[in-house]
Amino acid sequence: MGGARAAGPGVVERVAGQWTPTVHDLLRHLRAAGVPAVPEPLGVVGDVELQRRLPGGPGWHPPHPRLRQDGALGELADWLGAFHAASATFAPDRSPVWATGQRAVAAGEVVVHGDLGPWNTLWDGQGLTGVVDWDLAEPAPAWWDLANIVWGHVPVTPPPSGGAVLPGDGVARTDDWVPDRARRLAVLGEALGRSVDELLVLVADWLALQVDRRTTDVPPGPLWSVLAARHHDVAGLQVQRDWLDAGAPGLR
Repeated sequence: MGGARAAGPGVVERVAGQWTPTVHDLLRHLRAAGVPAVPEPLGVVGDVELQRRLPGGPGWHPPHPRLRQDGALGELADWLGAFHAASATFAPDRSPVWATGQRAVAAGEVVVHGDLGPWNTLWDGQGLTGVVDWDLAEPAPAWWDLANIVWGHVPVTPPPSGGAVLPGDGVARTDDWVPDRARRLAVLGEALGRSVDELLVLVADWLALQVDRRTTDVPPGPLWSVLAARHHDVAGLQVQRDWLDAGAPGLR
């Protein structure tokens, strides 16, 4: 979950976990299906996983210039559709083990990325070049990723004070970019084939899910234990859910 560092020319390394072999199988499946912007796994050495470095710069902290453009939202919608179409057919030879434990993809599910905030997307001047940090991938309903993208990339968050923008759980560097949330939400909704009201309901439900999974219904495994211990993050997510429950004042 994060923590990539250079490991040689064109290669990055990250700490591996019990889920890494399954995640690598998933990445190979997605690449074989033609899904763009997916890292190439290079294997596991001891407790370290290796991946081919993807081009581009991170989408957040500060927001990438391309991500600030409305066209980036359509690219994300297109990528999500291609990803979910491919991940729904993921059936590896070995029993899949995720960060939440062992489970196959059930009927009506896809494999979700699990953390599709802008900090896990890479961009250049032409568009999306990478989606990284797949540790939280797991079988789940597709709307989890859809809501995650809307929340983080519009972003669907309370209006800032003093020019700060908060798509995540803490203060991030924004270079004074203040997005037109209402317009970006409508643009992304059109690209996803969803109304603005539908998207706001999904984001509210997703925020409630994230709070529950960090408090009363924590999934098994070390990654979710770490997330549950980030009490400030949980408080921030709850504030955002309460704002949506109050009608999202200032958004529309």
